[in-house]
Amino acid sequence: MVLTFFLAAFAASAFLLWVAYSGDSGLMRPSLLSPAILTTLLFLLGYIWRPLLYLIDPYQAVVFREYHDQFDPGMIALLMLAATVGIFSFNMGFRMRLGGRIAANLPELEWRNRWYVIAFLVTAGIIAVIVMRQFLAAANVPTLFAISVDVRRTAMANFKGNGPLLFFVTNLQTWFLMATMLFLALKGRVARGRKLVLILACMLFVLGLICYVALLSRAGIVSLIIMLPLIIHYYVRPVSMTVQLLLLSVLAAVIGLVGLFMVGVLASSVSLDFGALVGAILWRISGTLDQFEGLYLAVERTANFHFGSSFLQDAILTYVPRALWPGKPEVYGFVMLQNDLMPSLYQFAGLTATFPVGFLAEAYMNFGVAGFVIGPMFYGLLLRVFVEKGRDPRSGYALFLMPILASNIGTIRSLGGLFGGLIFGTVVILVVVRPVWRAAMRRAPQLAAS
Repeated sequence: MVLTFFLAAFAASAFLLWVAYSGDSGLMRPSLLSPAILTTLLFLLGYIWRPLLYLIDPYQAVVFREYHDQFDPGMIALLMLAATVGIFSFNMGFRMRLGGRIAANLPELEWRNRWYVIAFLVTAGIIAVIVMRQFLAAANVPTLFAISVDVRRTAMANFKGNGPLLFFVTNLQTWFLMATMLFLALKGRVARGRKLVLILACMLFVLGLICYVALLSRAGIVSLIIMLPLIIHYYVRPVSMTVQLLLLSVLAAVIGLVGLFMVGVLASSVSLDFGALVGAILWRISGTLDQFEGLYLAVERTANFHFGSSFLQDAILTYVPRALWPGKPEVYGFVMLQNDLMPSLYQFAGLTATFPVGFLAEAYMNFGVAGFVIGPMFYGLLLRVFVEKGRDPRSGYALFLMPILASNIGTIRSLGGLFGGLIFGTVVILVVVRPVWRAAMRRAPQLAAS
């Protein structure tokens, strides 16, 4: 039986990767970092290959045993088929001509007033440092490197109500991206401040890496690290396949090691030889891509569909400060869906950690079986629009394209989280890029000096 499932997974993967390859080839040279192939690979790992573990060793594969510990092979086969339809729908959305038409009708946004952007980034970096110090003080942590899983949980609990302040810390990869894209936009121009922008970009990268390690944020670490080669690959020169494979291997190891630290393996006195360590890392990587378990629970337990309301909650409520709305719900959006399937899990984690049910599970819980087509196709169409508009380093739309690609693993873990990110990106465009763009319309078309 396992061999049959393996052959089916191999056939589905070969077909879907061929579809993704042909979709990317119309835009750029296909590679592991090109948009359709990168996204398809992550979908395949979570929804086509991960289920095989439930057949081989269900005890080790199941993440939330208290909610479900047995999986029916027939249901697994049916959901793998549904996931195949979903991944195919994503690629069809990415290939739709509608994406190109939408992109052609969007206004152009180019970086113009460098000093405005530099002032914004310096301010955002300073606020991030101040907020991080307050966050650590909430748990009486003397230094960044003294933090642990328990300390992080305590700090999150004590910092409750000040979530919007962490906005400047959790988006350090965006500040780094803005500085880097401005540096590339200034390339080939006789312009003051280009070296300053490069130094600022390096400082924001280091600051982001330190803060994400201190917060034990696997998503933050991975998105920040992978953003650099993505920027090089898309805007400087293509990265070789060897380097891409090496990079993805390093990122996988980082995900596994941080995951082991979070569950206490590396922080305890447990000693692991090299073979056991590699096995533990692979186990934690597979645990990161646990979306199939959420999909199984969603199909099994969902009685009432939300018809998009959870996505609206993620988009609207995420960045609303509780100071402005004291009655803001504790549980909403993708956390609400998590509670529908795994009651009390969020409360058990002290309201400081979330366990998203996954892209396809959220789509199903909102739109039923049609969600397997609607959700992935919408994501593919959206990605195509930003690929079309964001491939020019001078374009403000790169602020959408690069974060979406760098945070792909986060999006596949939670479709709802994407909507909050889109709102954030729109706000950045309105606050930073749009004023710069409008100022440029009143000036000469070249880059302004002040």
